[in-house]
Amino acid sequence: MKKKREGKKSGMTKGSFLSTVEKAAEDFKAAPLGLMPELDGTESIEELLDDVHQAGGELIRDPVFGPVGAYKKAVRKFLRYILENSLEVEETTGLRNSKNMRQKKYLIIRVVDEKLERLASHVIKNQGGQLEILRRIDEIYGMLVDLSG
Repeated sequence: MKKKREGKKSGMTKGSFLSTVEKAAEDFKAAPLGLMPELDGTESIEELLDDVHQAGGELIRDPVFGPVGAYKKAVRKFLRYILENSLEVEETTGLRNSKNMRQKKYLIIRVVDEKLERLASHVIKNQGGQLEILRRIDEIYGMLVDLSG
């Protein structure tokens, strides 16, 4: 059974926030509990956004010794809120392939709160500089780990 693609919805294009969320949803399902901070239920989207912007501003001011951990945690909490409140994730299996008897698994992501999804897309676009700094820091860290191993 081949995966059927529906037409574009709400102007989303390849490489848009939805594809980022698809990757995040896969990571979310596979992530150990320590990597995705728990939400205590009292946090509002406004507080999470403030945390992301504040930690992002501090990271931009001092990208070398800035609060990298605090920024990562703020982004993770924000994304967790988005995943839990604006998206539904469903895993389905397809028919078995008669040649190798393997079943394909499909991850279906539905947007249930389009306004919240658009807000998250806007935040991620505006945090591009900070996220690029994190990517470079992680890249350097990976090289250091490779050298030490």
